[in-house]
Amino acid sequence: MIIITALILGGTVFIFPRQISAMYTNDIERIEKSSAAFTMWTIGLSFDVFNMMLQAILRGAGKQLIPSVWNVVMSIILMVPVSYLLCFTLKWDVFGLWIGCISYVVITTMFNLVYFILLDLEEASSII
Repeated sequence: MIIITALILGGTVFIFPRQISAMYTNDIERIEKSSAAFTMWTIGLSFDVFNMMLQAILRGAGKQLIPSVWNVVMSIILMVPVSYLLCFTLKWDVFGLWIGCISYVVITTMFNLVYFILLDLEEASSII
């Protein structure tokens, strides 16, 4: 269900970013910037949906501690500093914030995928 929802929502935003932005403003510059931000959001959404599915599987296998700690640590160590650096120090504005958030989601998803691949689900499910 989450994949269908993400495809519908993400696909709509990816296909119609300018039209969605134009519902809220007539300023062409803001429409262009928000359209680019919407495109970046859809990239992050595709990784985040996969990350949510992996975390649900790991929770079901009783292995939620390591991914949960990883999420907290990476959000503090990676997402916040990178977003701040790109947005305010390098003056990338909202794009810096989105790149920081997307980098966190991509790295967290990759970690959860590796953890899932290395996990023996048969042994993990027998413990529960």
